[in-house]
Amino acid sequence: RKEQTAVSILPAGFWDWAGPSEQILFDTARITPTLGHNGDHPHFSVEVSNKQGDFVAFRAAPYGHANLYLERQVLGGWLRTHWNYNEFMFRMEELRGQVNGRAISKETMGQAFGSLEYTWGLGL
Repeated sequence: RKEQTAVSILPAGFWDWAGPSEQILFDTARITPTLGHNGDHPHFSVEVSNKQGDFVAFRAAPYGHANLYLERQVLGGWLRTHWNYNEFMFRMEELRGQVNGRAISKETMGQAFGSLEYTWGLGL
């Protein structure tokens, strides 16, 4: 359950169509690890939406993982910091949504891939 706890600080996202177009902003964003799937890595439930009714949701199904553990001294050696960096390369599954009245799905967009940096954000 602790893995599914999320503390969102100013969550946001955007959709940018290819070519000249207006960027669609999402003021609500949530990425939640979901455990219990086959494979070595957790899957992630990803959802973004805005007040205009635009939304995109999918399950990020990782096929690769990069992990770094960084430790360093700060404040002249008075304090040690620890940083655990995780990044998952994933395939988008169960894609659904609507942006500017256009349906978003695997059928309309094709197979999508991305990377999810567990501590920072998402890029498609």
